[in-house]
Order: sequence, then structure tokens, then C-alpha cells
Amino acid sequence: MLWDDTFACGISSIDEQHKELFRRVEMLTDETREGRLAEMLDFLSRYVVSHFTYEQLMHRKYRYPQALEHQLMHERFTQVYGAIKSEYAAKGNNPETLEKLIKMTGVWLK
Repeated sequence: MLWDDTFACGISSIDEQHKELFRRVEMLTDETREGRLAEMLDFLSRYVVSHFTYEQLMHRKYRYPQALEHQLMHERFTQVYGAIKSEYAAKGNNPETLEKLIKMTGVWLK
């Protein structure tokens, strides 16, 4: 899934973070994706903490009306991500875990 301006929220710092997530997910789905599972899990470990924290601060600052709903989405994403990361720790780099990660991030972006 590629970024387009319909995904923009209007806060440039958040939009740039979202664009980077889109770019990383696209890297997972290209033909040279072998070995990218560990790289993406590492990226998401940082992203989940830094981006979600920052975005929730912006929600409070701008009194975003769907802030609670969005926070719950962050929590669900973190739970599913944690399960995939645990699966990776147990099974290593395998196609099934990669496909789960691709599916999870694709659903999230939509």
C-alpha cells in the first residue's frame, strides 16, 4: 500500500512518521523482502513507542475528538505486534510470520 495525501492528518511531523511506516511496509511486500522480517520488527519496536506516544500527545494538545478510539487502536496494534514478535522469537525468520506481519500492517494502514 502506497502513501497518498488522503492519509494526511495535517500535522506534518505525524504525516512524516506515517509516510515512513508506509515506506517500511512497502519494503516488506516487494520482491526482495527476504530477511526484512527482523528489520521490520526492530523498526516497529521503536515506532510503536515513539510514534504512538507522540501522536497521543498531539491528540491531547489539539483535543482530537476520536482520541480515545485511536488510543484503543494503538493498544490493539501493540498487542498483535507483540504476538508476532513472540512468534518470531520462538520460530525465527519464517514465511508464515512474515505473512502475518504483512497482513497486520496492511490492515492497520487501511
